[in-house]
Amino acid sequence: MNHEKIVEAVALEKVVLNVLKKENPGLIENYWEVGEGGRRAQYDAVVSEVLNLSAFGKESIHADKIVVEIKAGRAPTSVLRSFINRVENEFDAIVFILATSKPKSSKNSPTSEKSNVYFLYNEDLEHNSDVKEVLHNLDEYIMRDDNIIIEDYYPLLKQTSNDLSFAIGAGCSKASHISDWNTLSEALGYELLYDIIDTKESKYRNKVIAEKLNDSIFSCFDKNSALDAIHNSYVQLPATGQRNYWKTIKNVLYMNYDSPNDAKQPLVDAIVDCIKRKNIDTIINYNFDSVLEQNIDPRYKSDSKEVQSSITQLIGCEICHVHGYIPYDYNGKVDVSNFVFTDKDYYENMSNPNNFCNRRQTTILQNKNVIFVGVSFTDSNMKEILRKRVERGYKNVVFAFFKLPSFDVDGINSKLIINKYKLIQNCYFDSLGVKILWVDNFDEIPKQINQI
Repeated sequence: MNHEKIVEAVALEKVVLNVLKKENPGLIENYWEVGEGGRRAQYDAVVSEVLNLSAFGKESIHADKIVVEIKAGRAPTSVLRSFINRVENEFDAIVFILATSKPKSSKNSPTSEKSNVYFLYNEDLEHNSDVKEVLHNLDEYIMRDDNIIIEDYYPLLKQTSNDLSFAIGAGCSKASHISDWNTLSEALGYELLYDIIDTKESKYRNKVIAEKLNDSIFSCFDKNSALDAIHNSYVQLPATGQRNYWKTIKNVLYMNYDSPNDAKQPLVDAIVDCIKRKNIDTIINYNFDSVLEQNIDPRYKSDSKEVQSSITQLIGCEICHVHGYIPYDYNGKVDVSNFVFTDKDYYENMSNPNNFCNRRQTTILQNKNVIFVGVSFTDSNMKEILRKRVERGYKNVVFAFFKLPSFDVDGINSKLIINKYKLIQNCYFDSLGVKILWVDNFDEIPKQINQI
């Protein structure tokens, strides 16, 4: 399926579900069902007792449990029959919504012996003006300011501003000159190599050799593999060990950081003000650094218990550093607990759902209205936790700030490109149970947080 077909499919599903929800408040989108043997299956929508189809000129369907399946492209009879056979024991009625014309002959219809299977075709869908325009004039519909498929979640954020939490990532420390992951990994490699080359050579020669070796390592291997090698080297070297490894990471992490002045940045200021204003009692912090703590209290000094527990307590808020905590004043005298940095760390973390990192994230993401800030969503483990939240069902809301990319394409309407981009991204993050809060510039994020 090409990109345009994907956009068409996403748009049709979104608009049809929005139309159905207006007439069926109890309709559940992206419904997860746990079947025999723990098998999990996801359906476009499920509703109980009655499905009102008046928006499409059809009579309501009455059944205890009704499943809705939307097909934007070609739907072969064999695919439909397979779906029916798979779900007929779990649902009392099956409704297919197909973006095709009604077949002239029902000879090969999968419903020939099924009285509880219903079909809606283009002719039915066109009773609704929004769906009709999506089917025939998708680009024009997407550019409409009143289209119902690209949602603005800021009003929802204002409605759910109680029982809040934040999940903060590297983007919240960037303005404080904390080393980002790429800088951290490469600089860490250089620190190690400079330590282990022949110390009898001149310092200048050592420096040149280390730089050359570092360039070679990171051009030949992906950074994760190089980080694993660096970690193993630190642990095995007689003159170094695990604590020296963390101490070196600390030195590289804060090498451009001016404590505590750099902790005072608009984004972190806004988060701290919101924590105080909304009495937020717990947050997720994916960063190793103590920028948030030093923003709250410029005189902040860590203690060994915080490093060993990965938790700090300030202004009545529990700050959970779920990937480990290396504060600015870390002196290498205690072990850093729950540290997740190398490939090995990530794999071990993913394989243990009951460890500190996963338990804390799951508890907060399942029970609080969480706002992700400065998080790139590249962490597979985090996304798996979000998917499991969707599968279990939830009553809270999870938001995430995202900056729109700059689209500079001559001769093409930029609004059309932006809205198609939003549509696809919203659809993907809906599958994670995350509502995107779009901004044009990162500077808008503190302003939006200040309005909560």
